[in-house]
Amino acid sequence: MKDQGNGEWGQRAGSMVHVLHGLKIRIGATLSLLVGGFVGIILYLAFWAGRFTWYQDVAVVLSVILIVPLSVILLWISWGLGMRRRMTDWFDSVDRFD
Repeated sequence: MKDQGNGEWGQRAGSMVHVLHGLKIRIGATLSLLVGGFVGIILYLAFWAGRFTWYQDVAVVLSVILIVPLSVILLWISWGLGMRRRMTDWFDSVDRFD
């Protein structure tokens, strides 16, 4: 194996570091969205739900329950599509060395 710091091997190693950085960010964002949504529902029900009727409370809770997972799904779809592109480029570059 060639030196990881030079040439195409170094570029591929740098690309994988970039992928892992993006993965860390998305894991953190996913956890933040899930915890934030849960805490938001709890705070809403504890402090603000009394001002509205029960069906308005249900609408607020359902909207949070729908928006948070949709945000997480969009976050991971964007990462998956980018990963597909990166891995295709990476496998194409590996074929050149065979």
